[in-house]
Amino acid sequence: MNMPIPNSLHVHAVIGAINLETGQKMHGNWHQYRDHLVHITDQVCQENGLMVTRPDPNRHEKRSMAEIKLRAKQQPTWKDQIRQAVDHTMQNPLISRFSGLSGRLETTGS
Repeated sequence: MNMPIPNSLHVHAVIGAINLETGQKMHGNWHQYRDHLVHITDQVCQENGLMVTRPDPNRHEKRSMAEIKLRAKQQPTWKDQIRQAVDHTMQNPLISRFSGLSGRLETTGS
């Protein structure tokens, strides 16, 4: 186990898709599973005298280290390229709703 760098202690958790009791694939609302997991990890932190952090409500998107480095070089990330493609497609006067965009993406993606 790696020792955390001071002031950067945090929790990583993984939700598996297989129910370990039944061996069946779990189905359901992954947001609900995540919320339950966050509740459990917060509880464990509190029980061990650790600070429970809250996400920054102004932070809308997580970025990988690769994305951060590309942005530092002023190069577009794959997410930027997708945004640009969607924005460009939505400028088409024949597409006024998401259904139109969805249909257009299906025809250009195949």
